[in-house]
Amino acid sequence: SSCLPKRKVFFWLAIKDRLSTRELLRRRNMDLPSYSCVLCHLDVEESLQHLFLECPFAMSCWNMLGLANLIQGNLLDTIPLFRNQIHRPFYMEIIVAMFWSIWSAHSDAIFRNQSHSLQKYKLVFKQELAWVKLRAKRDLSTHL
Repeated sequence: SSCLPKRKVFFWLAIKDRLSTRELLRRRNMDLPSYSCVLCHLDVEESLQHLFLECPFAMSCWNMLGLANLIQGNLLDTIPLFRNQIHRPFYMEIIVAMFWSIWSAHSDAIFRNQSHSLQKYKLVFKQELAWVKLRAKRDLSTHL
């Protein structure tokens, strides 16, 4: 992967369900005022699955790439479906950039008290792909 090392570690933590979602914090007995997802108003507990795949905001993000209809089950079941749909050698970079962009919107909502929007999400996503393009080998960077 041509992603930044920080993004690779982040995605590895996501796959291992070790990101500090509200569900994980609750399992570790951390007391929070609310365990609901900050990106939607469905009053659903913020789990890894919900935050990145089931949340209406995340679904809108995936829909921009035409991938929302492929989300099934858990993350590990969904990645091969994304790979087949994207059908590019840099599919994993796109998935990692998408996860990072959703996580950035989540973090901004919690720590900076900023509202999230698809326009802001697009800017972060494009910036992530620009970083990938800078780090990619020449044959891959032309496809990006």
